[in-house]
Amino acid sequence: MSVKWILLTNLVIKESEVIVMTLNIFFISITFKKHKESLQEAARNEMIEKLYEQNKERQLTNYHLL
Repeated sequence: MSVKWILLTNLVIKESEVIVMTLNIFFISITFKKHKESLQEAARNEMIEKLYEQNKERQLTNYHLL
């Protein structure tokens, strides 16, 4: 008795019986979308950056005074 195996894309056939094989594939899509700032957001971000720089300079001058 000879056993014949035929491999197809997602199943294996052994003479008259069909053995189903599962194929696990994960489909992941990642989308990047550039956010456009409004004028208010741009002004707020600029003010935050300016305050951050001022605070950093103040910390450095206080550190050098010690």
